[in-house]
Amino acid sequence: MVEFKDAMALHPTKYSHQESFIQACLGNGTTESPFSVAGVLTQVLNLGTIAEYLNVDLQFDPQTKRLIGSEEANARRAGPAPRAGWADCC
Repeated sequence: MVEFKDAMALHPTKYSHQESFIQACLGNGTTESPFSVAGVLTQVLNLGTIAEYLNVDLQFDPQTKRLIGSEEANARRAGPAPRAGWADCC
């Protein structure tokens, strides 16, 4: 791990988290936390929360984005249905 010390060091940020996102949307650079990292991390966090809530061990298929053998867990992963008029956005 010592060889990655410099890569893991904190560096001064140019923008706050929110401003970084806005600037990236405007085409002015990238976010401090790229979705390629943050998306997967958030997915793992949410799956862990579901497993803890249901108090079960879960197996996740990353190809189908479904939990194997638990429809209740899949329902929680999917969340509630979108409100009227928003179904095309999800």
